[in-house]
Amino acid sequence: MAYDPTHLTGKHNLHLQNKLFLFADEAFWAGDRTAERTLKGLVTEKRMMIEPKGVNAFPWPNRLAIFMAANADWVVPASADERRYAVGNVNERWKQNEDYFAPLLAEIDNGSPAAMLWDLQQMDLGKWHPRMIPQTKALLEQKMLSLEGLEQWWVSMLNAGELPFPSHYNNPRRVYSEDLLEAAQGFSPRTKYINATELGNFLGKMGCEHRSAGNKWTWIFPPLADAREAWRKRAGRYWEWLEPDLEDWLGELKKRDRGAWTRDM
Repeated sequence: MAYDPTHLTGKHNLHLQNKLFLFADEAFWAGDRTAERTLKGLVTEKRMMIEPKGVNAFPWPNRLAIFMAANADWVVPASADERRYAVGNVNERWKQNEDYFAPLLAEIDNGSPAAMLWDLQQMDLGKWHPRMIPQTKALLEQKMLSLEGLEQWWVSMLNAGELPFPSHYNNPRRVYSEDLLEAAQGFSPRTKYINATELGNFLGKMGCEHRSAGNKWTWIFPPLADAREAWRKRAGRYWEWLEPDLEDWLGELKKRDRGAWTRDM
C-alpha cells in the first residue's frame, strides 16, 4: 500500500522492486506533471528504473499492477484517447451501512477471497484484452478535468453550440481571426497568453479553415455535428453534450456593447 505520493512516483523506489500489485490510497495528484510521466511509465513500460538510496539506478522487469482510490474529483491525467486508466465511480448506496458490511467482512475473514479468486479464474473473458479500456462516464469526467486550456475552450463552444462574435448573421460558422484570438485569450488563465500561431495550429487540427475576407482574415468552422463527431472520435467515441439536440451553430450575433452589434450585418 502507498498513501504518500513519493512512495508511488518518488525517486527512491526500492519498495517497488519485485512487486506485483500496489494499492495507492490518495497517493497521486493528477496536476503533478513530473509525477504524471513516472506514473505512465509504471503503468505501461516493460521495465522500470529502481533507485535505492545511495545506489545507482538500474532497470528492472516491470510486473506492477496499480489500483488507485481517491476522493478527489481529478484523480488521473486522462488524455482524450486514454489507453492506460480504467476508471469507475464507487456506488455510495451502502456507504456507512453496518448491516451491509458486517456480514460481508465476516465472509471475507472466512475464506471468501480464495473462493472469489477461483471463480474469477474460471471466467471466460472471450476476446477481452487489458488494453481494451472501458469508456465509462467516470473516465469521461477525468478526460474533461484533464483538458488543456484550448481544449477546454473548444469543448465549451461545442457544448453551447455557439461561436464567439460570428462575422455575419448569414454564416455563424465564420469568425474574424482577431475576434477569435480575443475570445480564446479571455476564456481562462490557462489560455490568457496564447498567440495567433498557437491558436491557428490548434484550430487547424480541429478541422477549421483559414480564409481571407478581403481586408481581414477569418476562420471557417466545420458544421457543429461534424465538429462534435470529430471530438467524439478523438475522445474514444464517448462524450456528453450540454445541448445535444442542436443541429448546427447558433446564428445570433453577440453584442459587446448595449444596443450595438459586434459586426455590421
